[in-house]
Amino acid sequence: TISVEENADLSLTKTHVGSGVVGTEVVFTLQVANAGPSEADNVVVSDTLPTGLSYVSHVADGWDCEVNADTGAIRCTLSTPLDPDASAPPITVTALVLPAAYPGVTNTAAVESTSNDPDASNNSASDELPVPALVNLTLTKTHTGDFKVGEQGTFTLTVVNEGPTPDPGPITVTDTLPTGLAFVSAEGAGWECAEAAGTITCTGGEMAVDETDTITVTVRTDAAAYPEVTNVA
Repeated sequence: TISVEENADLSLTKTHVGSGVVGTEVVFTLQVANAGPSEADNVVVSDTLPTGLSYVSHVADGWDCEVNADTGAIRCTLSTPLDPDASAPPITVTALVLPAAYPGVTNTAAVESTSNDPDASNNSASDELPVPALVNLTLTKTHTGDFKVGEQGTFTLTVVNEGPTPDPGPITVTDTLPTGLAFVSAEGAGWECAEAAGTITCTGGEMAVDETDTITVTVRTDAAAYPEVTNVA
């Protein structure tokens, strides 16, 4: 009497369609194949979405799936054995990209069965999803008191990153002085400022969500500024 064990070489691939833009949905496709030589019994695919991806829905014809929407864990069992040299119906998982996914996430899934698998190296698949920064930068500009001809005045430029992700930089603030205002200086912590022909350019680095930076611009008020000027940055 000779005991013969089934050998079913399962493999899993995972791909996605769409860009990983915060606030949009991305669709992952999981495909299981059996290279044989035996049929594979009780085929199970497990996929836990990484932090930054929120489960929305799935389509899995021929599979019986259990989903924990809170944890993003998806477990699908094939309804019938998978024949050799055959592929199972694809599983598609739709997820919402959250700010926590920036700058990218890796989604990994795995397949297993009760049949012996002679090559476990292809039983898991990872799909890297780059997530670009998405930011809402705001700029306000203020000054204190009236400017007087022949004297210096100061503008305060305030930059805020309202998110939802950090801004990796570089960030550039440009201020073209109107006729009647002459450049004296510009400075701000973490900013490099330079002036050419009346245009001030300040470059800064990364800004975290809700971070606030200030740039101080000092000018000399000339007679041509009378009776008023508008300074736009």
